[in-house]
Amino acid sequence: TLKNLVGDSWRKQTVSREWQHMSEEEKHTVRTGLLELLMRETNPSVRSQLLICAGNVARFDCPSAWPSLLPELVSSLPWPDSPDAQSASRVYLASQCMATVMEALTTKVIVSDDVSQTSFQKVREEHKKLRGMVQDVIPVMAREIVGHLKVVGSAEAHWDHRAMVGALQLKALRFSLRIVKEVDRVLETLGGLFGFILPWSESLLDTALRGDGSLPEQLGGACMGCFYQGVKVLIMCYRRHPLETLPVVAPFFRPLLRIMAECRPESPLFPVKKLLYVGELLEALLAVPTMLSRMERTHRPRHDAVRRAPSSCKMEDEGMSEADQASAMAADDEDTEGARARQRFEQQVERGNVLVQEMRAVLSPDACGTLLYALAERFLSYSEEELQLWADDPEELMLAAEGPGTRRQVAVSLVVTLVLHAEAPMEAVMPTVLADTNQQVAKVRSAGMQRGASPADLCRLDGLLKLTGDVNLAPRMGSKWVDFPQWFQESLRGFLAPVEGAVGPVERVCWAMLAHRVVWLVQRFNVRLEPPARLPLLESVLMCASQNEDPIVGYQAVQTVYALSLTMHSNNTLLPPEVVQ
Repeated sequence: TLKNLVGDSWRKQTVSREWQHMSEEEKHTVRTGLLELLMRETNPSVRSQLLICAGNVARFDCPSAWPSLLPELVSSLPWPDSPDAQSASRVYLASQCMATVMEALTTKVIVSDDVSQTSFQKVREEHKKLRGMVQDVIPVMAREIVGHLKVVGSAEAHWDHRAMVGALQLKALRFSLRIVKEVDRVLETLGGLFGFILPWSESLLDTALRGDGSLPEQLGGACMGCFYQGVKVLIMCYRRHPLETLPVVAPFFRPLLRIMAECRPESPLFPVKKLLYVGELLEALLAVPTMLSRMERTHRPRHDAVRRAPSSCKMEDEGMSEADQASAMAADDEDTEGARARQRFEQQVERGNVLVQEMRAVLSPDACGTLLYALAERFLSYSEEELQLWADDPEELMLAAEGPGTRRQVAVSLVVTLVLHAEAPMEAVMPTVLADTNQQVAKVRSAGMQRGASPADLCRLDGLLKLTGDVNLAPRMGSKWVDFPQWFQESLRGFLAPVEGAVGPVERVCWAMLAHRVVWLVQRFNVRLEPPARLPLLESVLMCASQNEDPIVGYQAVQTVYALSLTMHSNNTLLPPEVVQ
């Protein structure tokens, strides 16, 4: 009840709010006892409500009315020299409360009925004071995080608690960096923290990616939880301050690339929800060259505009008045500050270009090819469980396997980013990928439907076909490597024919999967086709829709027929009567 009452109405003076009847003395009592009550509470449900309540109160009262909140939490963060269960739990709860409070403070609210200039000045001072307090907390959290990660997996007692505490403090750090606007002031702290996390995470990934059971599930989950929180901190830093934090973020390009190339999405250490963050940061780093060129176009002219002769050199010759001299000296100060900003910007761009060259060396054509094949076989192709779901509940499969937040979404976004920002390695490797795809097509076709091609071969072909479609349909790419009408007539059209002979349920689903993929390719390539090429494709898809009983294939065929006919109509292409019928 207390949590709900605080909500959005804390300190509001509106008649309809129940908190108008609460005195400042009573509110002070709540603030004073809330943290201690939280530390003593053993019921997890009550504890979670107290955490939310503390965050809600902090959003309105910290730091002016609750200046002791952050110092009290910081004093509880250090790990005790001789910990017992109670002291370890206290550090864990303090870290959890710090993360909740920092998240609440990112949406800091100041309620006042006064809208005068004095009130706005107080608001600015309140935010400035908050940023100063949070800035003092960041080095303490960074130091404690390093201490926790050092002992994770060791023989030291309570290492599992320390792993969870480290993840919570990384979460609190992520929100605190959103509050502190001047990232330059904490950049050295971040560099030291992630300078430690980088080799720690590389050593962790060596064990996790082997998948030989040498990393116990509990330890692996705790360690990877810290790693993923670190990735989210890096994403937040880079999105808000790309040039300033690029030297801290760019070294993680190699381990992120390795995760996507070597991990198995079905592993509990690499859940899809976390891989979304890995893919997001990897895409941002791949786009760094584009970001740098855009910044040079937009920022350099502004910095160049401040290059003018100092005004003070004319003072004595022109006999300037004191007021004019003061104005000229102020202009000189602005010039000096502008020159410093220009110099800082040029140094950051130069450093960024060096890091881009280092990342390009990591993403060689061989590494790019390894990554593409991994995406096709582990992310884009269907698993045995999904094939079984296809047979049992096709609708559920479309929701679970093709919707947002799936491993296919991770792969497709990364493939498009590679096409847009890694042109040289993609140019080198795509002809080989396409040749392997055609070889796989020939292998499956030679096996024949009656003899039953291997489900593994069929699934691999489906992944390669989807990869080829996504690559060639990326923005600005066009059909660069594929002449689709010819490819369809010579290699793919046969997959639309109905399955004949005695075929098991798994094989039947696999062939339906390929028919679905070919129909999907027709829809994807539709906008890039010449008008005369669409009618034969439309007829083939219509034939497939009339002969294939699989609901997923039928649904995709309806979408493709609609897309083709709509494009033909917009191009004033008349359909033959028999096609309309």
